[in-house]
Amino acid sequence: MFRSCFVIFALAVLMLCLSSPGQAVDRSGPPRVSEPQAAALLLKWLDQHNHYALAPNCIQTKSLGLKNAGYTIEILSLNCPGRTAGTILGRWRVDAYTSELFVQNADGKYHAPKPHTAQATLAPAQTPVQTPEKAPPAPVQPTVAPAAKILPPLQEIEEQLCFSGYSMSLAVAEDYAATHGAALVPILQTMLDKAETYVNDPMFTGAFPYNAVWILAHVGSDAARKAIERFAKNAKDAHYSLALAGLDLRRKFNSPDYAVLHSETSLRDAASLKSKTLRALRPGQAFRILKPWIENHKEEGPRGGPAVFDAIELVPSREKGYVERQGTGEAPYY
Repeated sequence: MFRSCFVIFALAVLMLCLSSPGQAVDRSGPPRVSEPQAAALLLKWLDQHNHYALAPNCIQTKSLGLKNAGYTIEILSLNCPGRTAGTILGRWRVDAYTSELFVQNADGKYHAPKPHTAQATLAPAQTPVQTPEKAPPAPVQPTVAPAAKILPPLQEIEEQLCFSGYSMSLAVAEDYAATHGAALVPILQTMLDKAETYVNDPMFTGAFPYNAVWILAHVGSDAARKAIERFAKNAKDAHYSLALAGLDLRRKFNSPDYAVLHSETSLRDAASLKSKTLRALRPGQAFRILKPWIENHKEEGPRGGPAVFDAIELVPSREKGYVERQGTGEAPYY
């Protein structure tokens, strides 16, 4: 029975992942994620990211049931040192159709959790022991240049892109592209060559292979372009040609500020859902990003939290306006 549930879950998530980014999720049928699966996914994410800095065996979940297409789950202390048993550590939502995770903030609104990133720091220099009199001056400490970001091992990259939740795996992709760049290309190529292995895994919850293609499109090297071409040919999905179009556009203008839409949206005259629609935009529309990530705290986004927009200028018409970001702030473009 347990094995059958996981197989059903894997197939449901596979259907979600293979749909084009930005496509609306069908929520008319029964939930694709069961209540026990939702709790297990949340506990796994908390353990992977050490969110509460507590041992996994000292916290427990308490489900408040299914409502509005998601499970509300409280995280309680069990036998945590220095904490009273039963203390509520946080309240979460798990989407019953996409398995996305959201944590409640102090204002009572839900937003995608942010991964904790450990920052490497240099140990403080040793201070020479002072002698009573005429001690020699302390040697001047040389300035040490910050070390380059070390490429994560394959297992960690797989976890982040395939098993960390849909929204989280997209946020990680943006960080990977900016931090590791071309060094990721051979690893992503290897992962894309066996994409079905990941999406058929019972614990798969990420945005792969879309997030891997997104990284390659923003790396923009010849090797990255060839990797996208190879995957698009094998996947037989014309959608990924838009990733190549975005890559080529940034090359043409020699700027990271250009992109190509991969989902239908609207150009608005202000960063507001109540603003006038200037025109409908279709996949393949090229534009320049004038200002990314504009939060409108008076309006709520699709998954809670403020609505988020980008100010853009269409190419080649140079018409300006605003486009809304999807989900918890995912960009609808390559």
